[in-house]
Amino acid sequence: PPIVASGFVSTQDDIRSAIAHDALAVSTSDQRLWAFDPQAKTIRK
Repeated sequence: PPIVASGFVSTQDDIRSAIAHDALAVSTSDQRLWAFDPQAKTIRK
């Protein structure tokens, strides 16, 4: 089944870790991270 990481995702490293552990998506309420692209390793503007 697809894995969506959520809950206490508050840093770019949290997102990278979730993706590295096979999460297909990440959910966070931190608006600063909504534009984060783990493949580009930057926050899009």
